Amino acid sequence: MSQKNILLAIIVAVFLILACSTPSFLAPAPVSTTDPNAIHTTVAETAAKKMTQTAQALEMLLPPTETPAPTPARPTVGSTITTMPNGTVFFSDATTGIEMLVPEGWAALRIDGQEYSMALIDPQVEKLGLTQYLTSYRGQNPETFRLLIFDFYEGHKQNLFPTGVLVQTGHRSSPEKMIELERKSEEHKFDDVVTLSEGTRTLSSGETAYTRVSTYKGFTISTGDIIKIYDSTIIFEANGKVTSIQLQTLDELRPIAEAQFEVILASLNLFTP
Repeated sequence: MSQKNILLAIIVAVFLILACSTPSFLAPAPVSTTDPNAIHTTVAETAAKKMTQTAQALEMLLPPTETPAPTPARPTVGSTITTMPNGTVFFSDATTGIEMLVPEGWAALRIDGQEYSMALIDPQVEKLGLTQYLTSYRGQNPETFRLLIFDFYEGHKQNLFPTGVLVQTGHRSSPEKMIELERKSEEHKFDDVVTLSEGTRTLSSGETAYTRVSTYKGFTISTGDIIKIYDSTIIFEANGKVTSIQLQTLDELRPIAEAQFEVILASLNLFTP
């Protein structure tokens, strides 16, 4: 057989093999005997298994949910402060008809309470340079100055000026009028007074409170240095009395102080003794 005939025979054989092994584009697709929902069933079963495994893992890793501590009983007269299991302090006052939580790490002091006397001789308070600051409240009327709250965290004060919150009651004017008097008092006492906002907010118990936020230049008690103070005051009526809650801090510490002050205000509740 010539080489030409051999080559021709090889080409014909190749085409016959391809024709037998390659499916036609026009041929009908073979009918599948597989359940069309099988893949969805498999995916669902796999996902459910993964979710179960994840839940089991989280249950092992996460600590058990703590049972909320019961709210301390309200006093019928005067006020009480109770340290809660999570380190916060619960303040309840029958005189003003308010109760609230003080953040962990902050000191809650009643100037006629034992905790105030102990703070004045506390070495840690002396180390922070706050003894003289606390002493300045000695002699104030405890029926008016209901609570002093101080942030004693190291680094949350500068120029010996701590972040503090004062709860004061017995104001003789309406909450709205008190905001106006607060503004005039700042403008009379301090320099560079800037009113950031004035308005109202609804307390968690539904009552309306009047608010004022400002900055001004003041001075430290210990050194007399001029500093810029951030002041946020909320005034409302409860138990037949006008009460104010006032935050004061250095302007540069405003973000930290604002966040903690909101924690206090969010927990604020008014009640009738």
